[in-house]
Amino acid sequence: MMTDPVNTLREGNDLSRKLPEIADMLKREIRAATGRDICFSLVVWTEGRVQYISNAQRPDVIEGYRRLLAGWEAGMPDVPAHEVQ
Repeated sequence: MMTDPVNTLREGNDLSRKLPEIADMLKREIRAATGRDICFSLVVWTEGRVQYISNAQRPDVIEGYRRLLAGWEAGMPDVPAHEVQ
């Protein structure tokens, strides 16, 4: 099945415009769950485009992704953090 490049571009642009609102919602939910602000980064992808939004500085996001990927490569279990002992 061929992807329509016009619709793909439109979808990515629509998502791009909505990401700041989604990030604000995440920030509020994280604060409600923890009582404080915690850094986050959300990565989303559509056909042909990867986007992210974060409340952290890019070097901190890169370091966070490096730590996540290193954990996965080391066999970190794919379970919620609160279930890891």
